[in-house]
Amino acid sequence: MRTISQGYSILSARDILFACLSLLFSLAACKGILLLSPLGAGIDSDLQNYAQILEVARYPAAFAADPVAPIFIHDPGVPNLLTVLEGFFSSSANAAVAILKAGCIALWLHLISWYALGRFLWSRASLAALLSLVCSITF
Repeated sequence: MRTISQGYSILSARDILFACLSLLFSLAACKGILLLSPLGAGIDSDLQNYAQILEVARYPAAFAADPVAPIFIHDPGVPNLLTVLEGFFSSSANAAVAILKAGCIALWLHLISWYALGRFLWSRASLAALLSLVCSITF
């Protein structure tokens, strides 16, 4: 157990290394998805639904003839954080790409949060990294 007299740094080199590696992993995942689905085309998941909701909100005239578009609820429960983060990427090609980039940030924050919890609980970078990796499997 550490005491105040031993000194305690908030960030160690291992913490910074984990943050950089997890950011690199998140960026690689985003880039890989964009290579497989250019401009978000062919994404068949909830992301597609959220992107359509955002496009309807951004360009209602383009969806004026769509009888289903007025039924969409903007910002459904799950992607609220993603739609807020998506605003940072308004220069992206379309809403699907913007949400994908926001998801990259959310994944990185997810990894960092589990790592921080592990560091708080065990004070060891190795156990914290293991906790982060195990908990990210379901993300």
